Amino acid sequence: MLEQHGNTLVKSQELNVADIALWLKYDSSFMTHLVDYVELDVEYKKIGDPINKDQLNLFIVHHAWLFHDDTPSPDFKTTFMQMDKEIQWCNDNDITFVIDTASEIMQTFHCGIQDVKTPNKFKIWCDHRPDPNDPILKQPEIARWLDNCIDVEYMRMNVGGNHNYRSLVPPQAENKYLFSCFLGDPIKRSRGFLLAGLYGSGLDQQGFISQFLHNPDITYYPPKKETVHAEFRYRDWFIDNYVDRVAVDNKFEGRSDIVVQTGIHDKRIPMAIFESHFNIVSESYSTECYASYTEKTLKPIAAQKPFIISSSLGINDNLKNHDIENFPEIFDYSFESIESIEMYAQAFIDEILRVSKEPISIYTQPSVLEKTKYNYERLRAQSSKEYIKQKLLQIFEESA
Repeated sequence: MLEQHGNTLVKSQELNVADIALWLKYDSSFMTHLVDYVELDVEYKKIGDPINKDQLNLFIVHHAWLFHDDTPSPDFKTTFMQMDKEIQWCNDNDITFVIDTASEIMQTFHCGIQDVKTPNKFKIWCDHRPDPNDPILKQPEIARWLDNCIDVEYMRMNVGGNHNYRSLVPPQAENKYLFSCFLGDPIKRSRGFLLAGLYGSGLDQQGFISQFLHNPDITYYPPKKETVHAEFRYRDWFIDNYVDRVAVDNKFEGRSDIVVQTGIHDKRIPMAIFESHFNIVSESYSTECYASYTEKTLKPIAAQKPFIISSSLGINDNLKNHDIENFPEIFDYSFESIESIEMYAQAFIDEILRVSKEPISIYTQPSVLEKTKYNYERLRAQSSKEYIKQKLLQIFEESA
């Protein structure tokens, strides 16, 4: 049994890693990246291998392998139907069936309110610590699964440790940009609206903006006008410039040195973040999803910079549930109560326009410097190899 005391996980009862068997449906899972990184000597098995009842046995299905029939995400009912033999094997042997969606949110699945027969012992590994006041989590089709969810802190441990964010030494750099903003795929409408606002308002002249287009070989077409909120101030810019300015690659390679190198391109940290007063984080999800965080939020934390997030309802306020400090002495977060994706983006841009007129001393006031240091030290503490080892053992015990 493991108990958490501050940043430390304390063993109240010894669990030997040799007593853990992870049964993998496919070759890997998100969490085994961490197991291998810290060299945790668990036993990997597949159905057909002998079962040791004295071991802690978990059957793990990698989320990425559950896509089917060209649908954007799997649903639980189809997954359970397709894997009925594996589930029966788990039930017969009293083994927990785990869906590992650790780098995503549980909402990635099309949950629905279907009549679903679940495995006898069932867990979902996902990277979130939900805000109990988040209205998205109160929706019946999502709320019904929350008792099965385990917050595995995957992203913080993975990029902090495996991608070495925890060892980042901020280089000396002049702040030549008001902000930096590294968008993922701008085809996501929430990001497209944010991009339209940054360009349409002229804020791009004060910042460093990059975007990764995941499918550059696809021909994209402007969205129809009636599909965009009529009151969105940047609607015309969004539609008129969609092909030439939104659905394009505008990567930071070649325009900024890379300070943290890693084999996965979107996990790298460019010099531009250190040359900016603050970072605009365009997280992976929109107001239709509950608040969650990826490496995009952890980049300014590693760089010890203040930041503001554009994504889900209440996402900046929810940082406190992750013991991460936000920056109300700089930013007004009232925009994050707006449900319309377009109008959320518009209010977000209005806030950046307001901040752009403030004296630059607001970014280096004592409370901000204290918070950026605190956030970084928390990242370091929760991505050390010892912390990850103990956290993995805690997750495995809780899953069983």
